[in-house]
Amino acid sequence: MLARTCAECAQALLDGHDEPGTVARLEQLAVQGARDEQPLDVIQHAIHEAVTAALDPTAGPGDPDLAGRLRRMVEVLDLMITTVATGYLRELRILIEERRHAVRAMTSALLAGTLDAAPAAEHGIRIAPRYLVLALAADLDDVEVPHRRLRRVRAVLTGRCGEDTLALLDDTGGIVLLPADRCGTGELRALISELTEAAECTLLATVESAAVPRIPAAAQRVQRLLGTLTALHYPSGLYLFEDMALEYQLTMPGPARDRLAAVLRPLEEQPDLLTTLRTHLRNELRRRRTARELRIHPNTLDMRIKRITRLTGYDLTTVDGAWTLRSALVAHAHHAVAG
Repeated sequence: MLARTCAECAQALLDGHDEPGTVARLEQLAVQGARDEQPLDVIQHAIHEAVTAALDPTAGPGDPDLAGRLRRMVEVLDLMITTVATGYLRELRILIEERRHAVRAMTSALLAGTLDAAPAAEHGIRIAPRYLVLALAADLDDVEVPHRRLRRVRAVLTGRCGEDTLALLDDTGGIVLLPADRCGTGELRALISELTEAAECTLLATVESAAVPRIPAAAQRVQRLLGTLTALHYPSGLYLFEDMALEYQLTMPGPARDRLAAVLRPLEEQPDLLTTLRTHLRNELRRRRTARELRIHPNTLDMRIKRITRLTGYDLTTVDGAWTLRSALVAHAHHAVAG
């Protein structure tokens, strides 16, 4: 079918018959080729063969019309190739945008719990029975660069997970849904590492596995946890929801959370003490490491820890005091995120 159409169009153009109609036929050929996912180079090769076959095999060097016929063949070849390439790429852009729109719509529907499988089937997108609900947060303090970083992040996602990756992302992060049967914890950690390199900034990720009906609730949980981890200035990396269950539970509304958050209220007017507490707990109370990170003398750190103890009533150097202050820091961070 392709070879015959190309041959007929080539002959019509070489003979000078109905050029507008033939061009329109070539455009339709390109559109159909894009829709059928036929490689463009296959169509172009068929055009080359059709135009070459139209050359009179009896023509020789002494033929006075040979130069004119060759010139006309080059013109026809250029017209056919240009027409098909332009039409094919135009239709391909339309198809890609339609598919992206369908993917975004499906992602939104899954997150809202209103998925209709019909559009997914129409675009050939498989709905998995279970997904990894991945929440991402990027620390982007440059107002010009984030868009380029976002493009690189999307490129990594597409390269690793395919064009149909279900994702809603902006400059600050977002949600990605990955089929649970295609991605284990090891692969997920490798993906986050690649995304962090692409973003060239701190990138936090929390994840929970959920069946399709439970995706909306899972998305709320991982985003809530992610907000707390961001406020606590956790380092880049992947944090599994099951490993952060305590931190999540401490952010749940109730008198216990409010009481814990109030423990750090005396430090709110002294941000250096809050930073010291947060850094020291993150460093697992390693004195020299914390002092080096804060660029202060270890003795200065000791003085700050004593001030924290005096203001809060809890001794960071004891197991019970450190436990309470760590819990208070999580609750306080959530209050800061919630406004």
